Amino acid sequence: MQTVLIITLLATLTVTLSGCATKNYGRLSGVTDYEKRSLTCREINIEIARTEGFVQKVDTESQFDGRSVLSFLGDYGIGNVIEKNGAVNSADERMAALQVLRKERCVGALTVAVAISPGQPTIPGTVVEKGGESSATAERLARQASCVPLGTAVLIGKMPGVENYRVDCEDGQQALVKCEMRQCRVLE
Repeated sequence: MQTVLIITLLATLTVTLSGCATKNYGRLSGVTDYEKRSLTCREINIEIARTEGFVQKVDTESQFDGRSVLSFLGDYGIGNVIEKNGAVNSADERMAALQVLRKERCVGALTVAVAISPGQPTIPGTVVEKGGESSATAERLARQASCVPLGTAVLIGKMPGVENYRVDCEDGQQALVKCEMRQCRVLE
C-alpha cells in the first residue's frame, strides 16, 4: 500500500513539474495600423533589430536544460517545441510586415550605385531590392557590427553556394557580408 502511494505521489509530482517546466517565450504582435502610419525608417530599423533580438533570445533559451528534461517526462518535449514555434512564427510575421513597411517607406529614399556583376561598371541612382537567401542574416550581422542600415542588404555577387552583400550604414560606412552555404560573416 505504501509503495503504491509513493509511486502515485511521484507520478503526480512528475506531471505537475513537467507542466511547469514548459518554457514560455512570449509572442510578438503584428504591426498595428498606427505603426504602419507613424513609424519612420529609423524606427522601422529599430523594430527589426528588436524582433531579431527576440528570436535570438528564444534560440538561447530553447537550449537543453533541466526544464527540458522535466518537460520531456510530461509530454515528450512537445510543449516546448510548440511554444518555441509559436514564438518564432510570431516574430517571423512581425518581421515580414516590417520588411514590407521598410520597402514601401524607406527603399525609395535610398539610391545607390549597383554593380551588375563583379568587375562591371556601376549604374548610379539604381534602387535595389534585396534578393538573396541570406539578406536578413546579412542585415542582422551588420547591426551587430555597429551598423544602422539605411535600407535592405544589397546582393552584390552570387555564385553557387556563395552570396556577397553590401549594407549601407547611417554613418556613411558600408558593411560587407559574405555567406557561404548560408554561413555568414562580416568582412573586415
